[in-house]
Amino acid sequence: MKDFDQVTGFVYTLAKVVIGALDNADLSVADLSKVVHLSREQVHRKLKAETGLSTGKFIRYIRLLFALQHLSKEGLSVQEIGYKVGFNNPGYFIKCFKEAWKITPGEISRQPDFRPDSELPIVKFYLLKDLNHLLVDAGVHIESKSTVVSTPERKWSHPFIIYPVVFLIAAIITTKWIRNYQQANKVINLQERLAVIPFINNTGDTLQKQIGDIASSWISSQIDGLDNIRTVPFFTIKQYEDYLGVLPGDVQKRPTFGEVVGAKYILQGYYFLKDDQLYFDTELIDAQTMQLIYHLPMVSGSVDQTMELIETVRLKIAGLLTNLQEVYLGKLTPPGLDAYESYLKGLQAMGKGDFSVNTRNCFEKAIELEPDFVMPHLYRLWFYSDSRRDSIVAEIERLPKMTDYEARIFKHLKLRFNHKYHEDLVLSLEMIRDYPKDYYFNTMAAHEAKSQFMPNLAIEILSTLQDPLQSDAGLMWHYFKVRNYTESLMALGKYEEALDYLQNIPGEFFNSAIPESLIIIKVALGQDVSSIDSLINSYHFDDNKFVADLYAIAAYEFTLIDKMSAALFFIEKASMLMKNTSERKGHGFDLVDLYFISGHLNEAKSELNLSKSQRDDDYWAYLCFIEAAQGHAEQALQIFEKELSGSFVLWRRNVLEYQPEYIKARIFALLGEKDKAISALQLALKRGQLCHHLDFGRDIFLKSLFGVSQFEKVIEPKDYTGDVTIVE
Repeated sequence: MKDFDQVTGFVYTLAKVVIGALDNADLSVADLSKVVHLSREQVHRKLKAETGLSTGKFIRYIRLLFALQHLSKEGLSVQEIGYKVGFNNPGYFIKCFKEAWKITPGEISRQPDFRPDSELPIVKFYLLKDLNHLLVDAGVHIESKSTVVSTPERKWSHPFIIYPVVFLIAAIITTKWIRNYQQANKVINLQERLAVIPFINNTGDTLQKQIGDIASSWISSQIDGLDNIRTVPFFTIKQYEDYLGVLPGDVQKRPTFGEVVGAKYILQGYYFLKDDQLYFDTELIDAQTMQLIYHLPMVSGSVDQTMELIETVRLKIAGLLTNLQEVYLGKLTPPGLDAYESYLKGLQAMGKGDFSVNTRNCFEKAIELEPDFVMPHLYRLWFYSDSRRDSIVAEIERLPKMTDYEARIFKHLKLRFNHKYHEDLVLSLEMIRDYPKDYYFNTMAAHEAKSQFMPNLAIEILSTLQDPLQSDAGLMWHYFKVRNYTESLMALGKYEEALDYLQNIPGEFFNSAIPESLIIIKVALGQDVSSIDSLINSYHFDDNKFVADLYAIAAYEFTLIDKMSAALFFIEKASMLMKNTSERKGHGFDLVDLYFISGHLNEAKSELNLSKSQRDDDYWAYLCFIEAAQGHAEQALQIFEKELSGSFVLWRRNVLEYQPEYIKARIFALLGEKDKAISALQLALKRGQLCHHLDFGRDIFLKSLFGVSQFEKVIEPKDYTGDVTIVE
């Protein structure tokens, strides 16, 4: 910066504007231009000429001067200070602060006598004559190294003077540390929940960003349940981390991060490199007020020891909240950095709905690197079935150690994969009592409730879930929320309410459940072919397989209400698109479905034979249905007994297998044997059959049962009879 010893009225005026709007992160050059009635270019040139600074740096320097002043006050976290001076992004605030002052905010908080170098450009800016008066009047008092007034040297040589002074200083420091430590323990209520948010990367290397997520995941998972500490699960934190920028009293009336995840306390921090050493700076703050509760001692060491450093941070926070000696007795050996990075990469992909082989391989790689790492074992279960899944379950049972949360996820998955859905619903409800805002278990509990004919319970659960702020956060689970919420409303006959819900979902949260559900609802509400066709055409998709699925859904829905001319219109459109794909299918429907719906059963059988080797269960089940629809009872039942009666059956469009009696019920319904079909359905439910997306009251193979009183009784909405407490 140029050497300027004073400022003009122009600069003074602009500085007053910035100071007056210090906490307004949106203050811009345009706002300054309006005050002095100049264009933005003129303001920029004039500021540059009179201060040597660009307009952006001028605003930033004033903010950072106030930030340094705030750091000298007790009770404010680094994040809170950043917000107070107009930085919505804590990472950017720390970066700018370090660039200006050559020291991080965390380091300053441990150096109460810090004085910046007088040669720093920001110090020269502060000392500009008239500007300095304005800043001092506003409460900014900064002494640089060169402005300290020296005092005559005193010779403290006598031991009777030296020793008491040394002891007095040591006593003051020790007393202050103990008081702060005791204050943190006194303030913390272990019955309240702690959220460990991803640490901020201040290394300057974007490749190190994953360390912040790893710190959050490891610390939160490994202190949960320790001496009654409860943490917010990492997956939930990732869904909602964009709420971290929302402060109490938000003008848009958005909830704070603490309110969204149900946390009373937040553990936050950042990490940086200095002299080839990695430093972790951590603080405990109140989630509601954003006030600092305790600043932990900094942890540092070699970059090669990253996981050990993160474990040391965990020990320090656990020691702060519990008993330090007990914590050290329980010191853990964390997984290696590469294994953790691979696990989090897979988790992030799953959160966005990617269940590909590449995602599965992320978990496989993590396990290969760290065989005892529990979480990748658990997520890997989603990618396998039958004997391979059973062997993975056996591997997990042999793992030497699991946290309580991990053990309950494992139990949940075993219950689901063993078709013990009612027990899984009970467990999921227990989990959302212990982890009220857990995104995963809320969505799973709602899915279990809806799929067991308890739509009111599903709606009650999902109504407590806040949606993410960003469009790329948690869309996998948002997809489940949209589908389960709308299907629950439809099960109660509340089609207009379901329509209103879908139409009010922000555009950035679009997912495939929305157009699919809109088609179903609008057909049920009586809209005609042209309206549904216009709806589908209003979406501009590059994926023809997805468009083909939408046409197939429309055909399916019109068939359910016996409007075959409308169904055939959409069958033709879907068929044309599918025949132009290499696999002759959409994502969820294929030509076999279209031929069956349209009544072309021989064509359906021929098309089915082309896919026999792809999925045997699917082939044999569909062959049973075609034979039954053609009136071939003996053939259909023989195929069923030989190929499908022994175990649960994999059936298209659903990841969870079907109870064999449900397949038999479809056969009987297609044969017109309604009583046998209903008896088989009741038996299937007793043996662990869920109501999936296109089952029971919306199952085209059970269409002959629609309106039969005994069948309607089977599918009518039910109330949950167990204990349930949904935390708002």
